[in-house]
Amino acid sequence: MIRFIVNADDLGLTEARTEAVMQFLKVGCISSASIMANSSHLSTISSLIQEYPNASFGIHLNITEGRALTEKLQRYDLTDSSGDFRTKHNVVFDFRQSPQALLDAVEEEWDAQIDRLKSYGISPSHVDGHHHCHTFPGLENVLLRVMRTHGLTKVRNTYNWPNPTFRHFIKRHLVHARENAFSLFCRQNGLQTTRYFGGFDEIETRLRGAHTCWLGNAVIECMCHPGHPDYAAETEHVRSSRLPLISWNDL
Repeated sequence: MIRFIVNADDLGLTEARTEAVMQFLKVGCISSASIMANSSHLSTISSLIQEYPNASFGIHLNITEGRALTEKLQRYDLTDSSGDFRTKHNVVFDFRQSPQALLDAVEEEWDAQIDRLKSYGISPSHVDGHHHCHTFPGLENVLLRVMRTHGLTKVRNTYNWPNPTFRHFIKRHLVHARENAFSLFCRQNGLQTTRYFGGFDEIETRLRGAHTCWLGNAVIECMCHPGHPDYAAETEHVRSSRLPLISWNDL
């Protein structure tokens, strides 16, 4: 049987979005959420999540929005003079040619983010990234070191949800070779992830009324964004969904 992790991203980004995520946890249409460690709402979040022991709460690693927790990234123009991240939405940065000092600065920032969650009594169940920064090329070993330092073994896959027709399946995997490389990286380093990952609407639409025998017993993570004004339609679809849910704790 196919099982789903429906994960709400960006928990803590704003008060309204935090409230929306908590409402979805209450009604049971999501099973997981990932927390932004540079949020100003962590005290409230740490209290509220105690009401949902069956849900999983991961860390939403971040180098693309809000205030950095460390200072060294400013030397490499990833933050401005106020300490806010410069990089914005849907930009994939390539760190493969970056100096080791920059990679070390990213590692220090991600370490600080996990430590901040822990200081509020939150032990992350899994790791993912704001704007998928945890999969940025060149940061794989940074991610691995951070996860091993903190004893974390579960991480979000990258967009690898295929069209089930053979022609589109091949095209998708050729186009997204980087995503396949990340999946391989996870397997080679003993990191647990789901078989597939994609946006909620993308996955739910393709599965509706389709034959799913080709999926076997796959675990699929569906990303959603409750309370985000740009995802109003998705939010309503998640609210009315009846998928068989598990959390990252069950993986």
